[in-house]
Amino acid sequence: MAQQELLSKLKDVHLPAEVSWWPLAIGWWLLIGSLLLSLTVLLVIRLQKAKKFRLSKLAIKELNIIASSHSDNWLMQLEVLLKRASLAYFPKPKVASLTQESWINFLISTGKDVWNDQSLMLLKDGVFQDKKAIPTSHKNQLLSEAKQWLLQLPLETNNV
Repeated sequence: MAQQELLSKLKDVHLPAEVSWWPLAIGWWLLIGSLLLSLTVLLVIRLQKAKKFRLSKLAIKELNIIASSHSDNWLMQLEVLLKRASLAYFPKPKVASLTQESWINFLISTGKDVWNDQSLMLLKDGVFQDKKAIPTSHKNQLLSEAKQWLLQLPLETNNV
């Protein structure tokens, strides 16, 4: 009976408290942090691309307005539009100081085979010509190349 007595004095086994899910282990904190960082980077990239697309879309809308207008100063308006687009997509100090020959060289270097010589000469010297003497085919060619140039502007913008 001594054994029965001893067994009766034993109490039930007490299980330890369950492990709580909070606070999280360091590995989970690192995972959450890296996910948040990744999402933030993706969001910033997406917003930059959206802004670039929006700027390009607005510039093309304005280009279409210039193309459909029968204004005598369409060439000046086109040049201003191209310069404004350049200021939005490239470093301002680099673009703002460009004049005549350096502006044409800039368009060539950023144009990746967009511009033909005739259009570049029209951009360079057309401001000083009689606008009515410029053939419609040359005007349409220049406007088409300007649209192509606006569409291929780089996504990596410095000023946007």
